[in-house]
Amino acid sequence: VSVLHSKTKSKIPYFLTSLDSTGYLKIYDFWSNALAVLLLNDSKKTSASFNWGQRLIKRKKLPLVPSFWPPIKQSNRLYPLLQTCFKRHFRNYPGSYQNAGLWPVITGWWCLALEKLGDKKELNKLKENLENFCKKRSKRSPAPSFREWAHLKNGRQDGAFYCSWTAASVIYSTLSEKALTQLGFSTFLKE
Repeated sequence: VSVLHSKTKSKIPYFLTSLDSTGYLKIYDFWSNALAVLLLNDSKKTSASFNWGQRLIKRKKLPLVPSFWPPIKQSNRLYPLLQTCFKRHFRNYPGSYQNAGLWPVITGWWCLALEKLGDKKELNKLKENLENFCKKRSKRSPAPSFREWAHLKNGRQDGAFYCSWTAASVIYSTLSEKALTQLGFSTFLKE
């Protein structure tokens, strides 16, 4: 999976996020790598790329999976692009929202990939973290809040309340390979 990066002439051990007129974007996209494990048949390449992300999650002791890595800092040439992505107020500070914030929905897909790869130990850790995240209640209601995302540095929940995709992430993170096959998702599980 190592790709020769055109500017640095160094090998990058994961799938690249995108290509633009200035070269490759060397950001690790967690959701895309989870989907690659689930949808692509080349298990050697996809596993190597996925494992890079899994090692990062373990090394950084992340409770949930971020959108991408590393966070884009103000000094990065991409930061002005993030500054244009908001509806009411800017939230894409490093480690927040779409800028490497922690996302339950991505964590759910990551759990499916861990299930396919047979990594039960890491799967169980992430499932427990995801369930604990979703059990948290807000001042608004005694029911679980199913928040949209959490801050990278402190884990504080943020974003919209009662997100169906957050609730769904808990459900599909708990599905076994057998259940996925019974629900018609067997194409995810084929090598």
